[in-house]
Amino acid sequence: MPISIELFPPRNSEGAARLDTLLAGLSRYQISKLSVTEGALASDAAGSMETIERAQALTGLPITSHLVSWGKSEQEIVWQVEKLRTLKVRSILALRGDKRGTEPGVFAQADQLTAYLNKVAPEFEIGIAAYPEGHPEDRDFRQTLDILASKADAGARFAVTQFCFDLDALERLRQGLADRNIAIDLHVGVLPIRELASAKRLAQQCGADIPDWIATWIAAWEEETGQTWNDQGAAALALDWCQQLKTRGFDHLHLYALNRAQPTLDLLQGLDLGKRRIATADRRPSRADFATATTL
Repeated sequence: MPISIELFPPRNSEGAARLDTLLAGLSRYQISKLSVTEGALASDAAGSMETIERAQALTGLPITSHLVSWGKSEQEIVWQVEKLRTLKVRSILALRGDKRGTEPGVFAQADQLTAYLNKVAPEFEIGIAAYPEGHPEDRDFRQTLDILASKADAGARFAVTQFCFDLDALERLRQGLADRNIAIDLHVGVLPIRELASAKRLAQQCGADIPDWIATWIAAWEEETGQTWNDQGAAALALDWCQQLKTRGFDHLHLYALNRAQPTLDLLQGLDLGKRRIATADRRPSRADFATATTL
């Protein structure tokens, strides 16, 4: 099962240490690529480059770099592309970015950025964002598909979805792509939920939903294991969801790791991408499955 892992630039030395722990652990697993974010205000390009260099040094894995256009000049975008060339990165996730406190810059929409990158950097594989439950700014899902089609027409080769816990929404997105003859690889976003309240706040910001079955699943896990919700529970829930996705034919996953080592590595172990397994694929994970899970 192809899987990519999304990381973000750490904000301090403590965060850098956590990221290093995760990167060291990832080297033991079969990862397709890493993905490194950029600040939502398009203000952290330099930090992204430093994180890319660190990830390359510790893992040697291929990397997709996020590139946000909002608020940037063409010169700033060119600087990023040239820096990525120097680092031998050949994959970019083209994003508009959040509209916060700045002018749009040279490219106000992601399809414009995608077209530009394909023109000036044709050696790069360009990816885009996709929203199974619709983008918060769109009037309806038809508009969401229209915008996705425009980005695909601009030369995007893969799409990474917002995290989503709704199989029907994902099926609707996949069918919408097929109905419009949009040939693009779909990478489904998966979020290991460590804190339910925080996940709900994040989902609200992104126009996503945390359905009621998540809370029910967490309560059942706590009752079964005798533990309060923790990193191992987050990995178990994510593993269960990944198995559901695989059953429905969504076989390329994109893990929003949030730089957390234990739930990420436990999930990879459970997906049988390492040297030993945590849980079999044909049953719900139990307390025993995670009794000896790696703690980092």
